[in-house]
Amino acid sequence: MPLKVLLADDINPYEDEFVAIMRENGMSVDVEKDGAQARDRILSGAYDILICEIVLPTLGGKELVKSVLIEYPTFPIFIFTRHPNMLDAFQFAQIGVLGYFTRDDNLSSIIENIKSTLASKSDIKSLDNVELQGFQHYQSRNAEMESIFDTAITRVAQAPSTVLITGESGTGKELLAKTIHLHSKRADKEWVAVNCAALPENLIESELFGHEKGSFTGATARHQGRFEKANNGTFFLDEIGDLSLTVQTKLLRVLQERTIERVGGDTEIPVNVRIIAATHKNLRDMVNEGSFREDLFYRLSVIHLELPPLRDRKEDIPGLAQFFLKRFGKQMGRGSLLITPRAIQTLKRHRWSGNIRELENVIERAVVLSADDTIDINDFPAELRQAEGDTSQLETLKEAREKFERDFILSVLQKNEGNISATADAISLARKNLQEKLRKYKIDADVYRK
Repeated sequence: MPLKVLLADDINPYEDEFVAIMRENGMSVDVEKDGAQARDRILSGAYDILICEIVLPTLGGKELVKSVLIEYPTFPIFIFTRHPNMLDAFQFAQIGVLGYFTRDDNLSSIIENIKSTLASKSDIKSLDNVELQGFQHYQSRNAEMESIFDTAITRVAQAPSTVLITGESGTGKELLAKTIHLHSKRADKEWVAVNCAALPENLIESELFGHEKGSFTGATARHQGRFEKANNGTFFLDEIGDLSLTVQTKLLRVLQERTIERVGGDTEIPVNVRIIAATHKNLRDMVNEGSFREDLFYRLSVIHLELPPLRDRKEDIPGLAQFFLKRFGKQMGRGSLLITPRAIQTLKRHRWSGNIRELENVIERAVVLSADDTIDINDFPAELRQAEGDTSQLETLKEAREKFERDFILSVLQKNEGNISATADAISLARKNLQEKLRKYKIDADVYRK
């Protein structure tokens, strides 16, 4: 299949040399002179690449690029202009444009640059348009994570077995449990979730199993517990390691007998539920310590899935950041937000002790505090900015120039995945001079290599 290119430019396609060279290289090329029409054609999903001029009628090149990247954050876009401007080049690189060329550049070299850039560029599988309730498949760039979700969807979801999900707080245990439910035969039945750590000890039995009227002070009516509400569906018990030994014993009976008794009652009530449990604690250690029943542990862990922490799957950070950016932007009426490659790199360097939940909080904070439509490192908390150096306070023109130069080099270096020669060629600088600037600004090119 030939690469489908839309060239947004006010030219005659039958006389344009660049169009001819692209077609000679096996590309399928259409030309659109109107910016708004170009946007609509790209958003229709008919093209693989957008190459655009900055000056366009109806909708300018900058607005065109932003509108496309808002909907498709990783869509390949290249600038090809008669109106070169260094500041424009920097700003386009910041928001994720893959290349900036002018009409004076060698056309064949531009084609080769585009082809090599696309060949080395990995697709970022994002979580666009995904919400938990309608979640169908988690796409991850991490092989271990993708394997876990594929197994959960294709095999675990189809079985009736009890599942134990472990992993640090904030790694997505409930998301995985919900995915299993939505792909199971119980998908159209009830999904009931309870956080065992959040329920008071004196109420947890009543919440799980229900109670009869008058069974204790304040029990003025019969109360249906969570197990009954989940009947025929899926019951998710989060932080199961926080259950007392007394409640563990009652839960074991539910798993063995498939019946419950309400608090204060003497009638066995049959329940048909699939139990998925999760915890951030090490239940094997708790068994050895005597704080968790061994027989319950084996009943729960018929299938055991363990989620890796975010620091071990940093490939997922760009997609997750884009997902949360889109979610919070929509919630706060700021749907046109973009995040810079430099900001993504900063996120990838952080250790994320709070995992996905911490990343979610950082992006929400950035959406609230950002002064414009572009999220950059200055919108992050101080502990994240330290890796890059907090450059938000600039006192002199020299500092501003140096910050611009450093950021520009960083953006192009990221785009070329740490390749110094390619970066030097892209910014028309001798390789030796670029290496000097890398040393000056303490930039380690290896950080950006895959």
